[in-house]
Amino acid sequence: MEEYLQKVLEQIRCKQAKKLVEAELRGHLEEQIAENISSGMNREEAVYAAVQDMGNPVETGVSLDALHKPQICWFMVVMIGIISLLGIGVQTVIGMQNRDLGSSYIFKHVFCVLGGFCLMLFIYRLDYSFLGKHARILALTGGVLWILSRLFFSVSINGTNRWISLPGLGTISISALLYLAIPLYAGILYQYYGQGRAGVLKCILWLLLPVVLAFYLPNLFQAFFLFLVQSCLLTAAICKGWFSVKKGVFLGGFWGIALLLPVVFLGLGIRLHWFASYQTERILHYINSISLGFVQTTGQENPAYHNDLVFGFLGTSYGIMAAILVAALLLALSMKGLHMARKQKNELGTMVGYAGGLFFLFMTLLNILMSVGILPGASSFLPLISSGGSNLFLSYMVLGLLLSVYRYQNLLPTDRKKLRKTSGLLET
Repeated sequence: MEEYLQKVLEQIRCKQAKKLVEAELRGHLEEQIAENISSGMNREEAVYAAVQDMGNPVETGVSLDALHKPQICWFMVVMIGIISLLGIGVQTVIGMQNRDLGSSYIFKHVFCVLGGFCLMLFIYRLDYSFLGKHARILALTGGVLWILSRLFFSVSINGTNRWISLPGLGTISISALLYLAIPLYAGILYQYYGQGRAGVLKCILWLLLPVVLAFYLPNLFQAFFLFLVQSCLLTAAICKGWFSVKKGVFLGGFWGIALLLPVVFLGLGIRLHWFASYQTERILHYINSISLGFVQTTGQENPAYHNDLVFGFLGTSYGIMAAILVAALLLALSMKGLHMARKQKNELGTMVGYAGGLFFLFMTLLNILMSVGILPGASSFLPLISSGGSNLFLSYMVLGLLLSVYRYQNLLPTDRKKLRKTSGLLET
């Protein structure tokens, strides 16, 4: 039997697939051997008959090699490339129109796009299942490092300490780094799979951790965004039956509290002076009057038009159809990611895919709603279009995880216990 397995595995080129194929074939052979023994054969005869039934090892290995091989979603890659080129074009025009930005601004954006694209391809080749093994450790370690960076290494830009300075690399947004909590949360949900109400409570506590960090940054939009996306992931896990709780009762209570708490929080925050003065003014202004229609932004009137309000710049400079086209491409990319996640047989892959798809979907929608004045202005970005090195690298990292989910869809076991075993994670 071992010789047969070895011959089959020699035909398979992907190392990750060999573990899966070996486990599957060994299981089938052991089942057939047990059945042959029960029918009256001795051990040696049973093994020989089971191996013969499996067929030619070379032919079997070649067919399994074709089935279990890395894949790449070329549709997504092409879309990412098109949107990236559009982003370069938009930022080039902005850099040429604004003398204060200059050519160095354009070169920096192009460099970040190329670097981010390479980072995406690197992450695409990584086995995303590490999130199912180490998500809590990574989240805890990252949270501690994030707090230390915020306290001791942050630099003030425009009156806020949301950046850290690295020699030779410039400044990195610690606010952008906090968005990595979203894919990590997908892995955390997976690690608490099947733990019932106690597991759900732990997941809620993990959900609140990055939200609290974002609030004390302070970045109210990011706190809201993290809560929204992670709550959707928790809802998906509940609906898929990951936890032994009554779905309707829990989700009704959870979302009821989630919708009520922001109102109470804002009211208490304004009355008890929890917010900075400019934040209170923005909240009150939005409550008193909601402006509709495009924000009339030009380079001379609003310095954020190349980043936060780039959608408004597209609408006012090139017309509504150009802005709609860019929005449609980003939304199509988001929906493709969500569709791909829904089709995954591996549950961890499904949740990681949902994390990436929801990140792009909500960030795109909220940025557009802010640009047209339906939502109050906040520090957001239009993925792959807005300027900002940290946000670009973040976007490409999330896309890399989405592509990794697609790459390994036929290379990882669909069963959770088998996935933990083949990934080297001991059962708890």
